[in-house]
Amino acid sequence: MILQHVLTADLFTSIFDEPQFHRENNIAKELETVVATFLSGDTRRQLMGSIRHYYEAIKAAAARINDHREKQNFLKVVYEAFYKSYNPKAADTLGVVYTPSEVVDFMIQTTDALLDKHFHKLLHDPDVHILDPATGTGTFVCDLLNYLPLERLEYKYKNKLFANELAILPYYIANLNIEFTYRQRTQQYTEFPNLCFMDTLDNYSFGTEDQGVQGV
Repeated sequence: MILQHVLTADLFTSIFDEPQFHRENNIAKELETVVATFLSGDTRRQLMGSIRHYYEAIKAAAARINDHREKQNFLKVVYEAFYKSYNPKAADTLGVVYTPSEVVDFMIQTTDALLDKHFHKLLHDPDVHILDPATGTGTFVCDLLNYLPLERLEYKYKNKLFANELAILPYYIANLNIEFTYRQRTQQYTEFPNLCFMDTLDNYSFGTEDQGVQGV
């Protein structure tokens, strides 16, 4: 996980040009403390030097992207390729193939329309809970944050929006990605408290009533 953090920090900074952001995220802050103790100085420089050509290619491509939506797409492509190379067995087992943004948009808009048609509700309504059961790098949640009305966003973000992820690297990226997207939309950093590191399929009957989750 320490090595994944080091790689992730530089990749995320290259794509989003936010060197300060890793100091705000709770997971990143704690990992950076560990890195400063066990992986610093020459050790870190040697690690990054061995894959410098990889980062130079990413930085060159990222520098040409200004639109936040395009950066999201770029992040998905990078991490799909990265994860399949880094851990091909896990990628194959978990089916690491990230959903295109166009498909995510269709899912969000269709769900909103069906909620309205059949339940007379909308995604932004305060009593509608939303769960992304296999969030990956957080694309669905990020697109949802950009879709919901700004005046409803804070309440949904803190209370009614949930996401699960089983693989540690996408989980970590999703945590950063969701918080970054929220800050881009609201101009303030707020921790996302509802991202769980868990296997949704193995926990489909967990006690939702006790945890305050009454629906999806």
